[in-house]
Amino acid sequence: MKSLIKKVLREETSWQQNALDFYSNAPKVNINEKGLPDMKSLDDFMWYLIDYVDYPNNPDYKKIKEFILGLWRYGMLEKEVALRMKGWLGTKQNALSDQWIDKDIKYVGGDDSFHDWMSQIISMGKDHYEAALDVDNNYKKYSNVPYEESFAYAIPHYSEIEIPEIFR
Repeated sequence: MKSLIKKVLREETSWQQNALDFYSNAPKVNINEKGLPDMKSLDDFMWYLIDYVDYPNNPDYKKIKEFILGLWRYGMLEKEVALRMKGWLGTKQNALSDQWIDKDIKYVGGDDSFHDWMSQIISMGKDHYEAALDVDNNYKKYSNVPYEESFAYAIPHYSEIEIPEIFR
């Protein structure tokens, strides 16, 4: 029992150190008078988060989701920001979809895999995302990108932020 308690404490301490490191260095998201995040600062924050979690090299969306929810629970992520994360991802996916919808992509066979592929491109970071938008010059590189299970699952749903934890 003692070793189990030590293990749990080590894991919790590691998570807290990781969360504090993220929080200390993450760009701050400005909230306007209407209570909405400024889109430029949200964009900077999300790209920082994506680089920080490094999904392509550690594709565990469940751990990333728990990390994000932990930031919110411990007050390191404002509710307004947490609620806008899915919308931010959707906006980026829509931009990719507009450019790639009628293109042949090696590992994509339908809507679900196309969604996973778009999420994978976004999870690779801002530079890759912006390069993928330039289909004419980067078709060969990005049409062959293999993907993991959707990075989109790492972003908490609105209900996970809105519903008090006691009811989950």
